Amino acid sequence: MKKALKSILAVVLALTMIMSCSFASTASAASANAAPTDVSVSEIPQIIAGLVKIGIEVAKKAYEYYDKYVPDSVKDFNSTVAKDAAGAVKNLAKIEPLKVLIGGKEYDVSTPWGLIMALAKMETDKEKTSILMVYLDCVFTKIIRFIADMVPLPRGLTKLEDYKSESENFYRGSKEFVSEASKDAKWQLGYSQASLVPDDVLNGNYYLAGYLLQNFPSNTVETVLDDMKVRTVVVDDGRGKVVFSTIECIGIASEDIKQIRDRVAKELKGENIISVNVFATHCHSCIDTQGLWNPFFVKLAKNIGVTYSGKGEYASGTDPKYMNFLFEKTTDTIVEACRNMKPGEMYEATLDHLGTDYINDKRGVFDAVDNLTRLRFVPDDGSTETYIVNMSAHPYITGLKTDKSSGKELSADYTYYMEQIISSKENNNTNFMFVNGALCGIYSARGVTNDGVATVRRSEEATRYGNELGRMVVALTMTKDEIMRAGDWLTNDKFYADAAEAIRNNEELTDEEKQKKLSEISVWYENWEPVKETRVDPILNIRHKEVLVEISNPVIEAVGKAKLVGNKIYYDKNETLYTTTEIGYLEIGKNIKVALLPGEVSPELIDGKGACLAENAYSGKDFGYPSLNSMVSDYAGRDVELYVFGEANDACGYVVPDNDYCMIFFDGSDLLGDHYQETISFGRTVASTLVKAYAEHLRAALDDLARAAGGKALVLELLLQALDL
Repeated sequence: MKKALKSILAVVLALTMIMSCSFASTASAASANAAPTDVSVSEIPQIIAGLVKIGIEVAKKAYEYYDKYVPDSVKDFNSTVAKDAAGAVKNLAKIEPLKVLIGGKEYDVSTPWGLIMALAKMETDKEKTSILMVYLDCVFTKIIRFIADMVPLPRGLTKLEDYKSESENFYRGSKEFVSEASKDAKWQLGYSQASLVPDDVLNGNYYLAGYLLQNFPSNTVETVLDDMKVRTVVVDDGRGKVVFSTIECIGIASEDIKQIRDRVAKELKGENIISVNVFATHCHSCIDTQGLWNPFFVKLAKNIGVTYSGKGEYASGTDPKYMNFLFEKTTDTIVEACRNMKPGEMYEATLDHLGTDYINDKRGVFDAVDNLTRLRFVPDDGSTETYIVNMSAHPYITGLKTDKSSGKELSADYTYYMEQIISSKENNNTNFMFVNGALCGIYSARGVTNDGVATVRRSEEATRYGNELGRMVVALTMTKDEIMRAGDWLTNDKFYADAAEAIRNNEELTDEEKQKKLSEISVWYENWEPVKETRVDPILNIRHKEVLVEISNPVIEAVGKAKLVGNKIYYDKNETLYTTTEIGYLEIGKNIKVALLPGEVSPELIDGKGACLAENAYSGKDFGYPSLNSMVSDYAGRDVELYVFGEANDACGYVVPDNDYCMIFFDGSDLLGDHYQETISFGRTVASTLVKAYAEHLRAALDDLARAAGGKALVLELLLQALDL
């Protein structure tokens, strides 16, 4: 009985926390293009004072209820709970100095009254916002930490002291980096794809990976709109085969990727596989592959109960049967691609900046790695070409509910509709492979305007967005005249003409309204300028590194303790949790340099702009670490803009610069900005941990090139010294 009551208590607390975070996530996606809310700075002291008063009254009523109605037998049970809860309560009640430096003066805002006094002395809204967010970050983190501390450590966690880096089938990558292709070097590439939609997908046991509260209590797949695929290319420059597989899903955790690597090691033994990379497109309307959007709360309750009782088996967050199906299908594509490799030539073309016409940045000042890149492989025998496409944008369009859309429709979102154009018979059935980029806060932008054409289903917007991007990929090197001569499959002129005619014939519109709508119809190639395509030398350098990160986000702590994540969790003597993730560095030819990064990484970490700068961060502080671009530029001796392959080899949540990390749950607030991403991040030091690890990682990889050039990567060495590495 006591253990059952303890379990109920922990479950109620955990449910409160997780539902709050799920609501924040759903609200964030729903408001990706919504106007920000307006909160007056002058109202802040009154709001805080009111909340404090309400909190005091709630506490009083709770104690009165406890004293009057709770039986003595249950009160006795509380003495056993007290031991588990003592640390949590102590941490919650503990008041530590919380200092904010504004204009050279330090303010202690560790209490509501200190906060109100500090706000009263501020002269600008920015100063007031900074102080308020520091305070709210502390308050919210304390509350969630209290709840997370109530969830007990489960059986089977590994002590940090027993951590061993690099699992059995961890692929480190190239033995050495080279700067010149060998005399007889030749690209070889193989391609394969497979559907990941099971035959029984509509049986009520498959759940979509997104919008849990929107579809609560059931998030099951009700309709299949298109498909959900894994696409694989295997590439070799003559020194070893490198695997790239992209799965149209929300994310793949590191332990699940190890399952795929283990299968590849067995199936392709002796094939000189030196690197196996698995990416997720981060689609919100595919089958749940992370275990957070299914009957999550039921599993949470069960697993906490198992920990307290010491009996029974833990429920898996994901569906083991489906994940095994996914592992096998993905492995099959890798084997097939490896066995149908052909020699050929590689070409690269990049549209440097998609800009705000196609993407938007929800976190404030626009900062994005907004390239649209096409790697085109042309087999020597004249057979089917392969496009590898890289850009950055959340595939979240289809999943939101409308009057005509249930929000329970399985779809790969815009990547499926890119493939419709790229792999069309008009484009010679070209093979299509997609890799998403730096995703934190980066969403599609064309769904809002939709070129003046009304839609009733979100999938129509995904279709328009994906088709248009597909046309742009095909036409990257074409002139406007060449595009127009290609015909309607590429221009989409008939659609524009039909849309214009429908507007002209709409009797409900005034002439002025018609003219306005007609002016909103934009032809995608109207101001088109072709980009240059260059041959890529057969050089493929790649290196991977496993990184240990602290889980300091109490939301993830609670989920980790409930054994519902696909990452291996470690704990130290203070019960601080850790997990492993992975980074990588890739060079394709002499000029293409790629950062392989886990999760939804902030583009600011790549270019050092945006929230990495004090003026754009809520804290008013700089990030304090070099950008990845600057690291690579230093050794290259020229300015380098890295491409990013995101959601690479692990789904570790959002990676937000430490100086702009704020656990306040607000989404799209005019005053407080957009900070819901932090609620599903591993923690506030993940960004700096990964950047420091990246600097260390580059040293080993680039020393090969420095030695080949007869010198030493001096600038990088100085950088590592500055980072105390």
